[in-house]
Amino acid sequence: MIGLQGRRLLLFPMGFTLAALGLLALQLAQPLHAAAYVLAVLTITGAIIRMGLTFTENLRLVERSRQEALTDPLTGLGNRRRLLLALEDVLQSASVRAPWALLLFDLNGFKRYNDTFGHPMGDALLARLGAKLNVAAAPEGQAFRLGGDEFCVLSPLQSRPLEKVALAAVDALSERGQVFDISTAWAHIVLPQEAQETAAAMQLVDERLYADKRGQNRSDAPNQLRDVLVQVMSERQPELSEHHREVGVMALAVGRQMGLRGEDLETMVRAAELHDVGKVAVPEAILEKPSALDAGERVIIERHCEVGERILAASPAMGPVARLVRSSHERYDGQGYPDHQSGQEIPVGARIIAVCDAFHAMTSERPYSHGMGVGDALDELRRESGHQFDPAVVDAFCTGLSSGWLSVAAAVSAAQRSPELERA
Repeated sequence: MIGLQGRRLLLFPMGFTLAALGLLALQLAQPLHAAAYVLAVLTITGAIIRMGLTFTENLRLVERSRQEALTDPLTGLGNRRRLLLALEDVLQSASVRAPWALLLFDLNGFKRYNDTFGHPMGDALLARLGAKLNVAAAPEGQAFRLGGDEFCVLSPLQSRPLEKVALAAVDALSERGQVFDISTAWAHIVLPQEAQETAAAMQLVDERLYADKRGQNRSDAPNQLRDVLVQVMSERQPELSEHHREVGVMALAVGRQMGLRGEDLETMVRAAELHDVGKVAVPEAILEKPSALDAGERVIIERHCEVGERILAASPAMGPVARLVRSSHERYDGQGYPDHQSGQEIPVGARIIAVCDAFHAMTSERPYSHGMGVGDALDELRRESGHQFDPAVVDAFCTGLSSGWLSVAAAVSAAQRSPELERA
């Protein structure tokens, strides 16, 4: 319909132009009346001017569309796409004598603020903080909103030291009231000293931000319980500690790529690190059995998700983590366990954990099978896409390995260091 309307808009000017050209063509056969000649020339001139105006307007529309595609509509800051473009330019020009800083920020307390005051007030808060951050980054630096409650600053360090840039940004992203307190976790890297490629820079600063958030929350009950349970699993099977850590690292990268932010991302990473906690109730003879499991042993293994949920649910603060752990072995086609959920019924965090866990298990040496290569493991993920695994998660995982934001070394390093003794 839009294309048809566009052709109709061209119908009249094209018709008048063709008529004017026809009159001028007749001039070759017999002279035209002066008024007709002038009218034909004016018609063609008007058509040319109109085409020029249309072309100029189209250029404006293209530029406006480009700006909208690179701009966060809520805050007016550049979005992730604009950041990646700006980061590419910076990496080409930055040097040891003219370094740049990439700073990543994640708001603390925003989810509670949003739940308490509602999404409109939450959006207003983000817009307000974004405007303050833009002023703090100016004039040399640029501010960006990457989605959710995550912001970024890209700033040269020639005129302002890193400490001043960070202090101004942290202050801009902080706000307090009688019943709320918004602060920010943050991390930084210096370019080009610490990264020479866009994907490597984003991955490094992202890992540092997550480490900072974990450090800030070290005294929280959920993290204390997580540390205790990880230690329990490590004491029973020391070779599994790296597996759980690596699955958490992969899940963090994939979760961010798929739009998880804040507490949702934190919950998913905790679940990834604890998805096998229920195996403390499984006899070692079954866990380390070098041959295939029989039907009774398989039933025991499949109960570990429910056991893990019960262990975690003993702490009310770990309820969301417990629910993800219960669903971490469901299949996209509904043939998993324990609840036979399918498709979008399975929480997105559990779908992400399933892909990361399966990839790590496939690339690891186990008592009953040899680990396969990374390429073969990716092929297997693709074959099971839509069956065992969520296609969107598989696509994000494979894209992450090919584009660099999910490091192959991070994905398979634990598998290369130690044998994997768990059952998928």
